Amino acid sequence: MSLPLPNLADLLRLATLGQQILHSGNGANPRWHQMQPQDDGTLSWPWPEYPALMEEFVQEASRTCWSDSSYEPDSTARMFNDDRFVATATLPQLRTMVTYFVRGEKFCDGHWAGMFRDGHVERLVKRMRAFLPTFEYCSLKYLDIWLSGESHWVEAMRGDDRDAKLRSMVSFAKAYRISRNFHLKHELKDGVHAERFGKILNILEPLTAADFAGDNLLPKLDKIRGQISTEYGGSDVLSGTTKFLWLKLRSPIIIFDRQARMALQSKHADLDDFYLRWRTSFEVYAPEIKRVCRNMTEVRQYCIDPKAITQSFMEQVASQTWFHERVFDIFLWTVGGRVEPKSDA
Repeated sequence: MSLPLPNLADLLRLATLGQQILHSGNGANPRWHQMQPQDDGTLSWPWPEYPALMEEFVQEASRTCWSDSSYEPDSTARMFNDDRFVATATLPQLRTMVTYFVRGEKFCDGHWAGMFRDGHVERLVKRMRAFLPTFEYCSLKYLDIWLSGESHWVEAMRGDDRDAKLRSMVSFAKAYRISRNFHLKHELKDGVHAERFGKILNILEPLTAADFAGDNLLPKLDKIRGQISTEYGGSDVLSGTTKFLWLKLRSPIIIFDRQARMALQSKHADLDDFYLRWRTSFEVYAPEIKRVCRNMTEVRQYCIDPKAITQSFMEQVASQTWFHERVFDIFLWTVGGRVEPKSDA
């Protein structure tokens, strides 16, 4: 029976770890332990101790989805010597080459480092990225989302009109399908429905970005989640809380979303693990996202409102970190949306 091939989340995880090592400069180089005398009078053979990031990369590459039990070492080695072959490799062929990478260390100490040094892993990572959505696509997709809705909702939240804020929250919740997490029955007053999301707005109003600065981010976010959950009968409001907080503050809030969690393969309902993986991955791709966003004026004819892409827009919106973060969200949501859910998803 053939094993399932890597999915997009598997590709993203391995490609991201590979790029982290490549960007680190010397993250693939081991520390060599020299010969040492043993109790029986013999000498131990020199052996490499790899950095933690390399060990994590190898652990990921050793998962079942990347294992080809029928691979043949000699023919697979020839694959790596053909750049054109690697650049057009299929998923089964990528799996075979990853298997060769992992198992080669058993027969030759320092094999993993050599595969990085000779550019083989860099070419593999480049091919893996070809299966994933491009940031050009994701930046344009988020640009349309921003221009068609989010910009208006964010602007309303910055104003003083309470009714306008509530309307923006209703539209935002509908767009991101979180309304059902905040049941109407918890907003009744004397049996009559009061303000939709009014309780949430009361919690959000006094908050500023400074409340979530540095190490305060996750504890404060969890506290706000608890307050909102209490108002809505103890419901699970993690995703909705992060979404409403983003609407109010944008940075430094990162939206906790099921599809993003699946793309990052983070633990179920574990905000700490999600944020760690999200931030670590974003740091890898941030330079590329920034470059794509800087060039947005060159492709503005493809967005819903080309005239909106002015120099002022580029300076005040497209160059901002929160905008780049949302482009990365779209990237993750696109990947996660194509991954078969696991039992805990």
